[in-house]
Amino acid sequence: MTIDINPDRSRWQDLCARPADTLERIGEHVRDIIDTVRRDGDAAVESFTARFDGVTPPYLVIPPTVLDEALRDLPPDVRHAITVASHTIRSFHAAQARPPVVVRTVPGVVCRLETRPLSAVGIYIPGGSAPLVSTVLMLAIPARLAGVGTIVLATPPSADGLPDRTVLAAARLCGVDTVVCAGGAQAIAAMAYGTERIPSVRLIAGPGNAWVTAAKQVVSADGIAIDMPAGPSEVLVLADDGARAEFIAADLLAQAEHGIDSQVMLVTTSARLYQDVNDAIQRQLAALPRRAIAERALENSRCVVFDTMEAALDFTNAYAPEHLIIMADGDEGLSARIATAGSIFLGEFTPESLGDYASGTNHTLPTGGWAAVASGVTLDTFRRTVTVQRADADGLARLSQTVVTLARAEGLEAHAQAVLVRSTGTLAYTPPTVLHANEVPNGVLGAAIGRYPDPSRQAVLAALSDYAGVPTDTLAVGNGSDELIDLVVRTSCRDAECSIVLPEPTFIMYRHAAQLNGTRVIPVPPRSGRWWNVDDVLAAVEPSTALILLCSPNNPVGYGIPAADVIRLLEKTTATIVVDEAYVEFSDAPSLVPLAATTDRLIVLRTLSKAWGLASLRFGWMCATPQRIATIRGAQAPFTNSEWTLQAVEWALRTQHDTVQQTVADVRTRRETLLHRLQSLPCVEAVEPSQANFLLVRFRSFEAVCSALEDAAVLVRDRSAEPGCDRCLRISIGTSDELQRLITILEPLP
Repeated sequence: MTIDINPDRSRWQDLCARPADTLERIGEHVRDIIDTVRRDGDAAVESFTARFDGVTPPYLVIPPTVLDEALRDLPPDVRHAITVASHTIRSFHAAQARPPVVVRTVPGVVCRLETRPLSAVGIYIPGGSAPLVSTVLMLAIPARLAGVGTIVLATPPSADGLPDRTVLAAARLCGVDTVVCAGGAQAIAAMAYGTERIPSVRLIAGPGNAWVTAAKQVVSADGIAIDMPAGPSEVLVLADDGARAEFIAADLLAQAEHGIDSQVMLVTTSARLYQDVNDAIQRQLAALPRRAIAERALENSRCVVFDTMEAALDFTNAYAPEHLIIMADGDEGLSARIATAGSIFLGEFTPESLGDYASGTNHTLPTGGWAAVASGVTLDTFRRTVTVQRADADGLARLSQTVVTLARAEGLEAHAQAVLVRSTGTLAYTPPTVLHANEVPNGVLGAAIGRYPDPSRQAVLAALSDYAGVPTDTLAVGNGSDELIDLVVRTSCRDAECSIVLPEPTFIMYRHAAQLNGTRVIPVPPRSGRWWNVDDVLAAVEPSTALILLCSPNNPVGYGIPAADVIRLLEKTTATIVVDEAYVEFSDAPSLVPLAATTDRLIVLRTLSKAWGLASLRFGWMCATPQRIATIRGAQAPFTNSEWTLQAVEWALRTQHDTVQQTVADVRTRRETLLHRLQSLPCVEAVEPSQANFLLVRFRSFEAVCSALEDAAVLVRDRSAEPGCDRCLRISIGTSDELQRLITILEPLP
């Protein structure tokens, strides 16, 4: 490993250089192979395989029986590892699914952005001495999640004429449709254009040697999409003087053993670290089976030392590494300043091999500096977006003058006429003349607020429908969850003998709504050591019980109620089950909204007050079957939400989903940090694990804690009077500074 200390910026381009362009070196040979496969089909693929791989495989397309045999012979430990890795990969990529974007750009014009899966994709899996079984998972799982119709996998034969058996088993587990026993440029051509037995595909993904990379570039000129430009694998480690040399050496060697052309780079602010890493590399090399390959790769490796982290960051962005490992103080802040990396690994316990196999992120990443402009494989790799728009006559009229003016400015009269022919002679939008209203035309806050809002709340219901993924007739909205709770109780408990079963502790408004309606409450106290038990609830249910009111995640404890328990209550009782999901965004469990839309006697309540941070708007919503929703709407006053509320909610639902997801992620991180810090304090007896944005904490010296917090003007909720909550305070997850102040006050208390 060579070393450069504070290299001048004029040398950075040379230091960041990769191998020469693949297509220029072997392009003509690759084109000949591709043209032959296009002309001669299967025969050409088989001929090239015999020529380049030195074997004649018994199958060009692997039969299902051979795949099944490979799966049966898979060692149990390997199958278990594949299963675990598949779960993490599937979890991370499934979360990338996104609902359609629906925007009413002007009244009467609605534009949508929707995704469509590709019809067929090809996956290339290299063979040789290191068959990349993990790449099967990294490509086939996201393709299936994206909804791809046909997955074709190509991989070269081994010496016995069949591909690596673990690759075949993984392909079977991942639901690959066609497995082709061929590699190199001939396999890329077969998938790109199709042969007698090999389906053609729309996109080809996966790593390969120079011939595979060149072939992907050639077929892309014919409209076959490729995942990204790819070359030899590479890693850059960014480290300061606190990094551990043994860890850095292991990460550099992990990348170097891929191949002799692999790129490994150490960028550091510590000249001493260079020698320590070099020594560690020599110690670790001796134990590697692929030592010779790693040593060849290390001949071209570099260590670049800078006096400042600022310069080190600039160089890292200039290099644009496929993999970037940051082992330096303040790694999160440093990561935020990286604009050009395929995948980033933070901290000393996050080796690059974790992402290669099992963390869940995708290891198919741009190399050769392409990380500056290209991204790694995601769910979107296997989908395309399409825009959809619809205008009604009023919407067209509102925009017609704009279209006609711009079309004529460009000299495109036919474009203008396409609008004019529909406008029936008028280009101006004429709003209705409102003479039937009780209110004045223009109030002190303007015309929009001077009129009553739409009593049917159609725009907000449409936005909620897109957000929640359920029809509008399964949704109702109201003035906060409090109004909806009251409506549910009023419409469900019409008999004087009705009762409501209420597991405790829980949100106080349930009991208030029951009392205002004159409905008897049957409390279910918590068990010692367990907050909620479905058998206890079932035992409390009477023939007259109309409602079972559940809060999940529970307020004030924070536990989530398993969906299986809710389903059991539906099966074992005739009561309506109400699940209040005010805090569900902070939970690991999915919402029950989709189930409520199709299940009798299940109602789910939601709010925008918690995760969305819109408490002062007083907006709540609920999901149930259309019959139940019709009953709720029939009992509801028409104008319980103001026009400003409705407009703000629609805007938030249409535009702020990503912001809310980031907010929730930040709160969850601070919640877990606070939980661990509280558990270490002498004054804390217990902290309940929480799926909400608060923690319920039981204190040993309760009065002393309350007094100290009151003196310091730190406000928390006293829940000590509630069942099971003796000596408990509910602490909401505030900012990092607020939580640090809380810890500072509590630390000295006994």
